[in-house]
Amino acid sequence: MKDASQLSDDQLSYNLNYPYQTWYTWAAIIGLATLANAVSRLTAFLSRYSPKHLQSNKNILCMWRLPTALANAWRVVAYRSTVHFGWGYSMNVLELFLTAAYFGALFAWSWAHTSHAELGALPYGADFIANRLGTIATSQFPLVTVLGTKNNVISFLTGISHDKLNYLHRMTARVAFVILWMHAGRWMPRAMLPETYYHQAWMQCGVLGLVAFTILCFASIRPAREKAYEWFLWGHFALVFIFLVGAYFHVKRCLYEPWVIACFAVWAFDRLVRVLRVLYFFASSRRPHLHPSKARVERLTPHHLSVRVRRPRGVHWAPGQMVYLMAPGVSALPWEAHPFSVASVDESRYDMLRETGERESGESGEKDGEVEDEMVFIVGVMRGFTARLGRRVEGSERGRDVTVLVDGPYGDAEDVTGYDTVVLIAGGTGVAWTLPILVDTVRYAPRLTRVCGGRSTLTSHRAPGRRAGARYRKCRKVVFIWAIRDRDHVSWIASALGRLFPHISALADMEVSIRIFVTRDRNKNFSTPNVLDDQPPLTPDSIDSKSLEDGGVDAPCVEVRSGRPDVAECVRAEIAMASGGESVFVGVCGSASLAEAVRVGARVDPLCVLRGGPSVVLKVESFGYA
Repeated sequence: MKDASQLSDDQLSYNLNYPYQTWYTWAAIIGLATLANAVSRLTAFLSRYSPKHLQSNKNILCMWRLPTALANAWRVVAYRSTVHFGWGYSMNVLELFLTAAYFGALFAWSWAHTSHAELGALPYGADFIANRLGTIATSQFPLVTVLGTKNNVISFLTGISHDKLNYLHRMTARVAFVILWMHAGRWMPRAMLPETYYHQAWMQCGVLGLVAFTILCFASIRPAREKAYEWFLWGHFALVFIFLVGAYFHVKRCLYEPWVIACFAVWAFDRLVRVLRVLYFFASSRRPHLHPSKARVERLTPHHLSVRVRRPRGVHWAPGQMVYLMAPGVSALPWEAHPFSVASVDESRYDMLRETGERESGESGEKDGEVEDEMVFIVGVMRGFTARLGRRVEGSERGRDVTVLVDGPYGDAEDVTGYDTVVLIAGGTGVAWTLPILVDTVRYAPRLTRVCGGRSTLTSHRAPGRRAGARYRKCRKVVFIWAIRDRDHVSWIASALGRLFPHISALADMEVSIRIFVTRDRNKNFSTPNVLDDQPPLTPDSIDSKSLEDGGVDAPCVEVRSGRPDVAECVRAEIAMASGGESVFVGVCGSASLAEAVRVGARVDPLCVLRGGPSVVLKVESFGYA
C-alpha cells in the first residue's frame, strides 16, 4: 500500500499530465476530422470527373453503394435529426453528442483517482481535487479561443468554417465555466483556504477573472445576445480581456501561465490576419477610377438596404462566401464588424470562360451588358448598426456613399456543378447566399454555341483552375425556391436574373426552375396561401419589365406563386424525381424554421440509397443566434 508521500506524488503527476492528455485526445479527433475532410474532397473531385453513371434500378440492392448509403445514414442521423429544448433552442444529434462527450470527458479527467482510497490518507486531499479542476479548465482556454477566431487552424484542416465552429466555441466555454466554479467552490470553505490568501493579489485576480467570465457566460445566452448584440460584442471583448489577465496572474504561481499566453497568441494571430486583409482591401481600392473604400448604400424597401462595393483588383470571392463589413462613420466603434453574405458573383471568375467562348465560337466574347464588377449585399434593417446605416440614406432617392472596409472572404465556397440536381431554397435576405450559387452554376453549364455553317455544337466551359481537357460532369437540373413577404422584394434580384436569362436560354442540357413565393399581400397584415388568388397572375415580365422588354428575353423558367411553400415536400419531390444513383445538393439559407423544414425533407432512407436511390448532401446557412 502506498504511503502519503507516494500518493501525493501521484496526485501531482495527475494534475500535471491530465491537461496534456485532453489535448492529445482533441488532436486525435481533429486528425480524424482532417482525414474525413481529405477523403470527402477527394471523393467529390473524382465524382465530378467521373463518367456519367448508369441509372440504377431503385428496387435492387446494390452492395457497391454501401459506402454511399452509410454516408447518407450518417448525415441523416448526425446533421438532419434535431432535438428541441424550447425557447428557440435546438441541437442536431452530432452537436448533442459532442456536448455530452466533451462534458463527460473533462469530468472524467477532473475526478479520476479521487476516491477515498487514494486521497483519504492525504491531509490535504481536497486541495488536489480543487487544483485538478482548475488545471483542467485552464488547459481548455486555448481550445475555446481557437474555436472563436475566424482564421484558425481547425477550419483550415477540417474544412469546417469558423461560423460552424462557433457553437463549439460557446459549448467549450460553458463547460470550462462550470468546472471553474467547481474549482472555486472547493476552495470556498474557510477550512480549505487560510484567510490571509484572500488578501493576496493572485487570489484577487482569480476572483476578478471568474466574475468577468460569469457575467460573460450569462450575457452570451441567446435572448441576451438578441436583445443587444452590439453591446454583447463590445462586452465580450472587454470581459474576455479581464478574464484572461486575471487568469494569468492567478495561475502564474503554479506555472500554468503558458495556457493563458497561448490564448493571447491565438487571438493576436487572428487579429493580425484580419488587419492585413483589411489593409489589402483598402490598398487595392485606391485606384484612379475608384473612390477609396466607398460603398453605395440604397434603400430597397423600408426595412431593407442594398450595399454595393466596387471590387478592388486582387480581391476575389466565390459563391456562398461572406465578408465582414466595417463602416467607421456608421459603427459605434471603429473596429466593429458585421457579417454579410455576398449576393453577387466575382466577374473575374468568368474571364477565362469568355475567352474560351470567343475562341470556340469565332465571335466576340459574351457580354452581360453594363455589368458592374462589384460586391453586393442585401441588408435587413434591424437595430444597431443596420438601423444607423438605414438612417444614412433617409431622404435620398439615389442613396449615399459610405466609407467601408471589407474583411474576408470567409466561409465555404460552394461548387455544386458536379451534382446532378441542385435545390436552392431561401427566405427573404437569405437569397444573398443562394443567388450567387445559381448564377455560378448556370454560367458554368454546357451551352449551345453558334459555329461556322450555322450548326449548333455543345460547348462545355470549365471553371478557372480546372484541368484542361477533363470531361467535367455537369449538373442537369437546378431548382431555385425563394419565399418573400411582398412582391416588391423581387426587385432585389431582378437585374441579376435579367442578366442570367440569356445564359439560361442558351443551356444545352440543364433544366432551370425558378419559383418565387409571395407569402403576404402588400395591403394585408397576414399571410395566407390564397392571398393572390383574386389578383392577376404575376408573369416573368413583371419581375423587371424594363430590363426584360429591352432585352427581349423570354423567361419561361420563372414561376411566381402565392402563399408559403411547403419546402419539405418540395425537397422530397425533387429527390424523388432524381434518377437512380444520382447525387442531389440541397442548400438553404433563411430562418431556423425554414432550415428545419428543409432538414425534414432531406431525410432520405439509406435503404433507398442502397437500392440505387439518389445520394443527398445538405448545406444549411441559418439566420439567428445559435
